[in-house]
Amino acid sequence: MNLRTDSWGLETSWQLVNTCSGNTVLQGGPYRSDTQISASQVIGQGPHKFVLNDSAENGFSGSGQLTATVDGLEVAQVSGNFKYDEIFFFGSGECGVPVPNIPVPAPAPVNPADSSSSPGTWKQIFFEGFERGRGSAFSRGSLARITRSRVFSGRYAVQITDDRAGSAITSTPMDCSSYKQLQINFQFYADSVDQGEKFFLDYSSSGMSSFRSMYQFTSGQDFQNGEWLFTSLSWDIVGTTRGSVRIRSDFTHSRESITINQITLLAL
Repeated sequence: MNLRTDSWGLETSWQLVNTCSGNTVLQGGPYRSDTQISASQVIGQGPHKFVLNDSAENGFSGSGQLTATVDGLEVAQVSGNFKYDEIFFFGSGECGVPVPNIPVPAPAPVNPADSSSSPGTWKQIFFEGFERGRGSAFSRGSLARITRSRVFSGRYAVQITDDRAGSAITSTPMDCSSYKQLQINFQFYADSVDQGEKFFLDYSSSGMSSFRSMYQFTSGQDFQNGEWLFTSLSWDIVGTTRGSVRIRSDFTHSRESITINQITLLAL
């Protein structure tokens, strides 16, 4: 992680959290103003989230910025104005699957990681911004609708409500026989979602059937209402011939919704 504080460094802090255990792996701040900070930590391959906080709720000014990478892959990038926090999800595997338990040392300045050890090149399989309206790369359930009222970028997004069979968007099956990993990146916005309610990212290795939950997002823990958040998630798919991803909600009331935009799927 590389952070350059702005003229109000005392407002800036951050946390790296293991989303399975809820434990804070690494954290830092507040800081001096106009200061360069670097930190590095071995974290294992499980799901994590990185949270950047600004106590004044106005983000960075001037040259203030932050970037974070995992094995050479950028997972967080922030500059300019934002609200109280910016949250980024990343990692592979499932909660409940053992990952290395590595002792956490105190944060300390380190040299940036050697970029020559890049693990490989991700190939973009498709991008979906829902600009074609109903003609998207995702099939939509009866409780997932194209919307123009709230978008991250462009003219359209997709909004998912409730917790029934139609509360999902599902990608058409993809030929994954030559890949080892998939990565999905997307923006999402929660509206009126009660504390503890969840939505899920699912994956099927057999077309559009037999989905299993890969990641879950819990209101009040992983996200708050009323702000756009970015997530980047990856998982192993060795042996898959036809793969499909699904985003579904498990909300109690129809007034609760999650809006999804700018979905990118990559393979390695």
